[in-house]
Amino acid sequence: MSNICREYRVQPDRLQFEITESKELYKRKQIKQIMHSLRTKGFRVGLDDFGNGYFSFNDLVDLPIDFMKLDKSLVYKLDQEPNLESTIKKMLEIFRLQEWDVTVEGIETADQLKTWQNFGVDAMQGYYIGKPKA
Repeated sequence: MSNICREYRVQPDRLQFEITESKELYKRKQIKQIMHSLRTKGFRVGLDDFGNGYFSFNDLVDLPIDFMKLDKSLVYKLDQEPNLESTIKKMLEIFRLQEWDVTVEGIETADQLKTWQNFGVDAMQGYYIGKPKA
């Protein structure tokens, strides 16, 4: 990977690797070693689709990550169950204590955008913000 960065004159910290939270991540020890190796080389590493429920708290804080991408299901669930707001705020506090950047996926309305802006996430993605190009 470092050779490719040199060849294309790209600094490693300009690239991010996203590991998708899934039940298939049963080889956590190997994944953790790979993530650590990438971070040592200067790449940013994060967890994508967080919120699907496959990681325990211990798994989460043990991973060498720089950022979190919250799954769109959290956005939808919050729309349906507003009482989750305090839980989400506490979760975001934990992420800030870990010094993780947080991106939320699935923003599709102005109300969702405003809600998550008020939560103070670092970035947002979704059709409301920008539709993918074909």
